[in-house]
Amino acid sequence: MIKASKFNPVLNPEFKTFCRYYGVVPDAVNPYRPRQKGAVENSVKIVQNQILKPLEGHRFFDLASLNAKLAEMLAELNAKPVAARGGLSRKELAAREQLQFKDLPAIEYELSIEIKLLTVRKDGCIRLGNSRYSVPYRFIGKKVELRVMPRARKVLIFFEGRQITEHAYRKTDEAVMTRKLEHLKPEHRFALLPPEELMQEIGQCGPQSEQFCKHLYEHLAKPLLKRQLQGCLSLIRQVGPNVFEECCGWGNTRKRESQSRSFTRKDPLHCQPARAQEACDKAKHPQHASFEC
Repeated sequence: MIKASKFNPVLNPEFKTFCRYYGVVPDAVNPYRPRQKGAVENSVKIVQNQILKPLEGHRFFDLASLNAKLAEMLAELNAKPVAARGGLSRKELAAREQLQFKDLPAIEYELSIEIKLLTVRKDGCIRLGNSRYSVPYRFIGKKVELRVMPRARKVLIFFEGRQITEHAYRKTDEAVMTRKLEHLKPEHRFALLPPEELMQEIGQCGPQSEQFCKHLYEHLAKPLLKRQLQGCLSLIRQVGPNVFEECCGWGNTRKRESQSRSFTRKDPLHCQPARAQEACDKAKHPQHASFEC
């Protein structure tokens, strides 16, 4: 206690952080006022009257025999029914309370831990100094609890008392973003995937799509390759995997050097004349004179 007060006592900051870490609410009481903490004082009185007092006059020649006798009497005390609690024993009451207990944190509390309450930004991250840490996208706009543990080199993020993710802690003055792929929305994850995983994702449409990706991999530089593959994934979401597979099969039969550029056009109907003709008739648009791919 730093400053005693009847209405607004000031607790030690480290002690407050300790209680918050373990989910405990400290309740300060006035000194020399046993009635303000009657449950604690009554427990001491019960132990003195029902355990220590009956042992007066007994002699024990080693600590083990004393502990064994105390354990026996404590078990008898806990098995007795308590009239004020509906005839339930202390052992039964403790078993009921244990169902409401929360699990202790996996990492033991350490001094100098930092706990902050932050709001998840629109980009799905929370900011600590110059560093940003990602949070699952479903928590965007919500307040989460950030726990920085310097000794364990970890950053733990909690929501409503439940840990939702963790990151490695790096103390640096440079702007650093730590993002996990599984924290992004499914439609946004492909933006961070490497070209190899993008090719695997596109190759699930069929063998023609896989062959087309191999052609792009052989003829394009890595920065341009990633943009082209991301465009292909966007095209798959627009027209579906079956149409994209047919377009790739038709394009693979044509041996042109401009093959890698044609499949990145915004209009997917340029990929196949038959489907383009069908879509134009349904939309009542004039038929195109030519289709290049």
